[in-house]
Amino acid sequence: MQVLLSVIVPTFNCGDYIEECIHSITNRLPEQCEIIAVDDGSTDDTRDKLRSLFAHCDKLHVYHREHGGPSRARNEGIMVAKGKYVTFVDCDDRMHDSFFEKAFPLLEKDLDYYIFGMERHLQNGDTAYWTVEDHLYPNASSFADDYIRRRRLLIYSSCNKLYKRHLLIDHDIRYDESCTFGEDRLFNYAYLNVCQTIMTSSIVKHIYLQRSLTSLSTRYVPRFFERSMELHEAKTACFLSLSKGTTEKERAAFVAYDLSREVENTIDRFPYRPEEKTENLSSVNRLVFGGPWDEDAAVDLLLVLGSRNCGYKIEKALEIGRRNPGARYIVSGGNPYIGTEATEAEFMLEYLVKNGVDSADISIENQALCTVDNLTNSLVFIEELQKEYARPLRIGIVTGGFHIPRTKQIAESIEAYRRFSLHYFPAYGSHTKPDNWFADPIGRKVILAEMKKNMLTMGHEDELPD
Repeated sequence: MQVLLSVIVPTFNCGDYIEECIHSITNRLPEQCEIIAVDDGSTDDTRDKLRSLFAHCDKLHVYHREHGGPSRARNEGIMVAKGKYVTFVDCDDRMHDSFFEKAFPLLEKDLDYYIFGMERHLQNGDTAYWTVEDHLYPNASSFADDYIRRRRLLIYSSCNKLYKRHLLIDHDIRYDESCTFGEDRLFNYAYLNVCQTIMTSSIVKHIYLQRSLTSLSTRYVPRFFERSMELHEAKTACFLSLSKGTTEKERAAFVAYDLSREVENTIDRFPYRPEEKTENLSSVNRLVFGGPWDEDAAVDLLLVLGSRNCGYKIEKALEIGRRNPGARYIVSGGNPYIGTEATEAEFMLEYLVKNGVDSADISIENQALCTVDNLTNSLVFIEELQKEYARPLRIGIVTGGFHIPRTKQIAESIEAYRRFSLHYFPAYGSHTKPDNWFADPIGRKVILAEMKKNMLTMGHEDELPD
């Protein structure tokens, strides 16, 4: 009899719950199925319990290996499995009771890839559901198109999926045994590149049981942010190469969303993993704020970009101006300054004059409603001042630190600014400082939104206002 499905269970020191796991599979296991348990060098009573389970189930096959990690155990399972399809169940989780009964008729379609729903049972007794709609994709390209647009097709885990074994073998697709985390994702990205027909199903296959607080979400992971960026690159490369029907804006939105989520996943760990904050914050901030910027650069002109709470920006501009005797100012912004009837530019003009700057050294641009306006509307003042210099004008652009990457991108897209020597000076508000934004609800919201906007404006700098 041909084996239709091999259920691979890597085990390691799971004596307290391996019986529960195996019984959840054997309870309603169809005749044409097998269970492959690969013990990864357990030192507790897991082996004894597997031996007992094996004695009572002729569909269970047990293999013992020296400890090498779950990826190696899964790879061993793939090699010894006999099923047309393979799937995986972690030894501390369960199969859903109704899965085989509901899902097996779908295998008659002979598709390459099946993706099912999952349940997560939390320690506090709550249950979370991750589900997908019933849908058949004729090829991986149409799946990638849908994923880029919706991003909710449960692509990360291996435990809610069925794979054709011959595709894994023929294309040498295995789990990366050197990974500290994310090996499931890389496995799935590789498989997407060799499969065609794909089905998503609302049927729940896997029950993830949160048995302790020492999971990946809480244990220390070296190079967490660096690894997250590697996974982000692998994911976007996979889906952007497969997708044939998405627009440039849809693709940019997909990349921006995924990058933002990886940053959030990193900073969410800081409160209970301070060592990861120490290790990763500088890298996160380099992504968020850009730079490093040369704050000691000499300038002839300070262009200050307004915002509704631009007080901290004009304070920064004055500090720089005092280091550069004779520097001129352009204050730009036509939105109302928060809590007043004055525009942003009017507020900044008044601040400079009150602090001893000669009004003759200040130009006011009072119409701009966004960064593109700030830069383009200020050119008339810049061109006039340039006439006084025999060399390219040295312009210092002052704006919010988190806003500099997009401001720089926009400035570089405006041909007129390429004639000047541009320097960028970050200003930080109370909510958006490099050492606190990730813990401040306002700063977090503003900065993550700006990061997405920065990605979305690539090539479309004139389309999105602040």
